[in-house]
Amino acid sequence: MIRLQLSGYPSLSIEGAALSGPVTQRHRLALLAILALAPGRSLPRDKVFALLWPDSNTASARHLLNTAVSVIRSAAGDD
Repeated sequence: MIRLQLSGYPSLSIEGAALSGPVTQRHRLALLAILALAPGRSLPRDKVFALLWPDSNTASARHLLNTAVSVIRSAAGDD
């Protein structure tokens, strides 16, 4: 089970084990929060870009999003 805590000090844990490192950077935790608030709904990339990287151009924002998803997936494991 993945637990995302946003109040107080933001943290992320999987099966009770706290995660640290790149997966806990603020934009990656914010991405998880955005996705958690919209379960089962699709969210346009442009909206995610605007929320997380409003000052970046589309190519940079796309790269940042792809990196964030990759880091989150590798931290969450295969399950």
